[in-house]
Amino acid sequence: MNTYHYSLEGKSYGPVSLEQLQGFNITKETLVWKEGLDHWVQAGELEELEVLFKAVPPPLNQTVPPPLQKAVPTVPSEDAEEKRDRVNKIFIWSGIAIGLLVFIILIMNIGKSKKSNNKEQSTSVAGTPATEEAPVSEAASPAALAPESYQYKTNPQTAYIPKKAKKKTEDEIREELYNKEVSNPKKHLNLEYKLKYKVLSGKDEITGTVFNNATIAGFKDIVLKIDYKSETSAVLKTEYCTIYKYVYAYESVPFTIKTYSPIGTRFIGVDISGADNAY
Repeated sequence: MNTYHYSLEGKSYGPVSLEQLQGFNITKETLVWKEGLDHWVQAGELEELEVLFKAVPPPLNQTVPPPLQKAVPTVPSEDAEEKRDRVNKIFIWSGIAIGLLVFIILIMNIGKSKKSNNKEQSTSVAGTPATEEAPVSEAASPAALAPESYQYKTNPQTAYIPKKAKKKTEDEIREELYNKEVSNPKKHLNLEYKLKYKVLSGKDEITGTVFNNATIAGFKDIVLKIDYKSETSAVLKTEYCTIYKYVYAYESVPFTIKTYSPIGTRFIGVDISGADNAY
């Protein structure tokens, strides 16, 4: 019986049987993999998965609704067409009139707001109108004698409004995402593997697949960390092996490693240690 691995939201799951696969949100575009495939494929490309996408008929009701009767189109008379045109024109001109009225109200509100701001700026810090000459004593505060630029910065009624942040371009957003993905290859490279122990030859074989779920970044020269562990999970030996292949975004590459396990090895653990930027 075939077992399948499937990918949802950039993460791989499995192995699961065909019956278990029916319980998940699998579409024809979902990436799947089974033993014997060189790379991940869309679920719609496998014939045995077509059963997942067949249409299911609606439940059969006890009573059958009567057949629908075809509506006979009626040809509007000339009077009806003229009346409809007249109503449409009334709606159009009404919309234009309302739009002009709203525009005039906005202009008037903007003018009132500017006049109010100018009137507030014309008053001094002490509250004396600009048209009257306030007496200046030796004990006058520095704010009252300061230039206009100083009063603008210190007056709470004319507080500084920060500039809006510049909107990033599509190229800038893409470059930022690319740099973020490249800086952390272990986060975007997923590893699946299985072991074949050769008792007679003493040479073990590790086969598997590396899948890249990054959006833009591609990687190469993927370094695998191999831990040989005892029955108590103690690490007996650690080796590093490099897969000299390219794996681009949303692609996978297979690999095979042949190695000799030290005496006392009961388990072999494989993990991704790092990778280089493919570009």
